[in-house]
Amino acid sequence: YNVGNAFARLGDWPEAIRNYQRALHFQPYQPDVMNNLGFALAQNKEIDQAIPLFQAVLKMRPDFANAHNNLGSVLFIEGNYLAAARQFYAAAEDAPYEPRFAVNLGDTLVRLGKIADAAKCYQQALGLEPDNQAVQARLKALGPNIDTNRP
Repeated sequence: YNVGNAFARLGDWPEAIRNYQRALHFQPYQPDVMNNLGFALAQNKEIDQAIPLFQAVLKMRPDFANAHNNLGSVLFIEGNYLAAARQFYAAAEDAPYEPRFAVNLGDTLVRLGKIADAAKCYQQALGLEPDNQAVQARLKALGPNIDTNRP
């Protein structure tokens, strides 16, 4: 597992995949390892193999925010924005202290045309990271007349 993480940090996805698979061979059903394997597979453009891994992880640990986020990212890449939004929402609910989950949800809501809701997500992220210029730019790009107080 740790060797897989080392290769992942280097961006050597095939070696990371091989080492995560090896770890799972010796101890199957480890949600952290399965999530990391799914992420490595997605980075290696093996999305069809990544999705079922994330889904299996979430059956074992429904409140695993990183697995929700990773599944959401893959669904977003595939253009399945509604399903991605559900995953990012779950990630943001499970880990409200993690700004990237709110940002990912905001980006997805923009794609779904829910601009005011996206603005709320970006504001939430900025509440956690006020100096995040990328998020400030996203919020500014939504326009000056966003009503985030509407129901």
